[in-house]
Amino acid sequence: MTTPLVPAGPFTLEQRLQRMEAELAAVRRVTDLHSARFQMIPAAGNPLLNGGGGNGSGGSPFSMVDMDEVPPISMEDPLIDILARTAFEQFWTDFAPWAPYISSTTDTYDQLRQRSPLLLFCILAVTSRFQHDARFSAFCEERALDYMRNTLYTPEAPTLDDLKGTIVYNAWMSRGAPPGHSMTLAAQLDLPGKFRTLLASVTLPPTEAAQAFDSLMPAARTWLALYAQDLWLSVGTGRRSMVTVDFSMNTARNLLTFTALRPVDARIIAQCELLNIMSGVQEAFVKVQKHSIADTVRIVMSAVDHLDLWMKTWEDWARRQEESTTAYMTASFQMALFAGKFYITTLGLRDIQSPDEVTAEQLPVVKASIHAATEIQYVAVTYGPDRMSHATEFTLISLSSAALFLLKMIKLLPTAVPSIPQALLAVRNAAALLAGAPVKQYHRAVVGALAHLESTLDLSHPETPTSGIDPNALGVESMLFDPEMELAIASVLQSDDFWSWQQSLPADNFAGILS
Repeated sequence: MTTPLVPAGPFTLEQRLQRMEAELAAVRRVTDLHSARFQMIPAAGNPLLNGGGGNGSGGSPFSMVDMDEVPPISMEDPLIDILARTAFEQFWTDFAPWAPYISSTTDTYDQLRQRSPLLLFCILAVTSRFQHDARFSAFCEERALDYMRNTLYTPEAPTLDDLKGTIVYNAWMSRGAPPGHSMTLAAQLDLPGKFRTLLASVTLPPTEAAQAFDSLMPAARTWLALYAQDLWLSVGTGRRSMVTVDFSMNTARNLLTFTALRPVDARIIAQCELLNIMSGVQEAFVKVQKHSIADTVRIVMSAVDHLDLWMKTWEDWARRQEESTTAYMTASFQMALFAGKFYITTLGLRDIQSPDEVTAEQLPVVKASIHAATEIQYVAVTYGPDRMSHATEFTLISLSSAALFLLKMIKLLPTAVPSIPQALLAVRNAAALLAGAPVKQYHRAVVGALAHLESTLDLSHPETPTSGIDPNALGVESMLFDPEMELAIASVLQSDDFWSWQQSLPADNFAGILS
């Protein structure tokens, strides 16, 4: 008989053994289910079961199976309960640092099962993809979507748990509740107002301030996470943001005065600051506005300097924390820094239609974008395959987008790439990391674009320096659009989501994927 799962600390031997036991139980259950299906198929008249080779009347070996006989999944099933608890426990070891709004003390499996099935199934929909039971994973995803749909029509007031569930789902699966609906829930819960009230409480006496922190921080933390998530996905997928950019959000740094603030909270505050810097650049590059090349370069490079100052400020803060916190925060800040630089610099190249249009004045922006794209690959390598396989959707988008951008620069402007062999190695490493993610479209896009580039260009002499290379000698066409490359790039952004809220088109400009 299978031993029930009991709470255990992360990375303990007991927890690992329990997880293996649950996975073995799931395998046995699936095997028994398949055996039962075969037993329902009459052998006579089925050539694949009676040894016949051809003209039996049975047709497909599964043509006689009554799918109604397949038992539905029930959370009351002891094996399913073990599988669900195992998947839920994995959330704390592999996902929780990127979801600070979920609490290990108030959001346990049993508590959520009673209090918020929506949040529970959203978590399970994300984590069950790493279990060896596709049917259970599909069940969790279907239930999560059902619960989220219900929040669109129910007359009942939404709860903070409802909003948390949509944020979890959208962070790792980039679909679920539409972003606009998440904003509606946040407005109904008055999260922006609670956030401002918490900020105002910083000046209160210590006892009152601590009470305000305990009561308001869960809502404020959720609002900060939603604000950052929506702006990141807006940048990464090319859709308009649902939140209104609020530059007063920078005052969230005042929350650092609370001694109870956690490092993961500080990371979200830092990301909101970074996104406001990026939003300022986007405001300056509204399509109807025209900028000279000099103005564009000045805006972009000034923003890059601003991001470097942001990094220095938060690195100094991280160094004053515990050693393990310092390492975690610094690595997280580095990925955010280079992702921010990548999107800002490529935005500054948005109006260039061919390599011939690149001037010497714009080369600093081109080189900065290539440098940022390369650094994203290196930071991802330091994360390692396990962490990258559990990364949020935006991290996967950034890694694949940066890799595709490098390939495009090698094809179109090789003289600007410091080292083509190193760039290709970085892209290959990115492809290997993306292979472990449950969403395979990013891996396929990078692998397909890399194979296409290698088949198009003469890369038989990787030791050849890139300086002075004639693009025509490499087979680079004067026109920018390459159907195969653009198809790979577009596949990163396009998705047949249930809600179809990602508004993106195949890239047709020099920035590669950012129109």
